Amino acid sequence: YIRVWMAPWCFGIEWQELGRYQQDRAEELDYVFRRARGLGINIMLCLDYHGFLIAKQSWGASPYNARRGGPCEHPIDFMTNEQAKTQYKKRLRYLVARYGTYDNLLAWEFWNEVTYIDGYESDVVAAWHQEMARYLRSIDPYAHIITTSFGGGLGDEKVWSLPEIEYTQSHT
Repeated sequence: YIRVWMAPWCFGIEWQELGRYQQDRAEELDYVFRRARGLGINIMLCLDYHGFLIAKQSWGASPYNARRGGPCEHPIDFMTNEQAKTQYKKRLRYLVARYGTYDNLLAWEFWNEVTYIDGYESDVVAAWHQEMARYLRSIDPYAHIITTSFGGGLGDEKVWSLPEIEYTQSHT
């Protein structure tokens, strides 16, 4: 299997404005799914990367950033702000509707190296993962695997011990 990121520079479908999904990027990802299926390759789809919640990286371009009209003043607010969570759930619903039927979708991976986000707080990040994983499980009729990843070390026990997260990865 392969791991495919939905990063802002490639396949990130929601970087112009909240709730507006860039169809050109979605079509590129459709192609990857179809081509991989034809080659017998499964995909772990990584939905976000840590730089999205780092002020010195992609946060300034994020549609969740209040300076761009989003609901969040600071990157960590993405994990607690109710409007941000509602918008993220809408994106999850879109992704499940568009990609969930691919028989070569192996897993949904929430984050690449979530450990590195600005203001990382174990309780906050675990609560976000639990809420989003429960929601994702409730809308995914195919019950794909749900995962996330950490950068450096072993990750965060509060997240990897959640029953909603079926496995985690640590990148060292």
